[in-house]
Amino acid sequence: MTPVSLTAHAGDIQAEFTIDDIVYRICDINGGTNIVRVIGYTGNGSEIVIPSEIAHAYTNDAGEEVTETVTVTEIGESAFKENIKIKKVTLPDTLEAIRFWAFGGCRHQFFGRSDLYRK
Repeated sequence: MTPVSLTAHAGDIQAEFTIDDIVYRICDINGGTNIVRVIGYTGNGSEIVIPSEIAHAYTNDAGEEVTETVTVTEIGESAFKENIKIKKVTLPDTLEAIRFWAFGGCRHQFFGRSDLYRK
């Protein structure tokens, strides 16, 4: 995992970045609760493995560089919508929710927490 640089501020935070063609959004980095959501895919591959954790780096309010490992908890609404190139998606056990139309219109197989798809 390659850390990604972010600038952090007090309160609610939303940061978006891409690691290995998967686009993530992290919310509430400094608030103590990390919501890490997959919001898209920029690659051309037909098989995707969503990791259970990702590493990211940011500068806190004190100007210090901080690297954290956070847990991927959600697949966001319409994250992979109508991406017909995707044939296989491996999901981590850390997922708490898969949002509406996350994989709508895809031709895929789930490997992992497909039970969360209806949430």
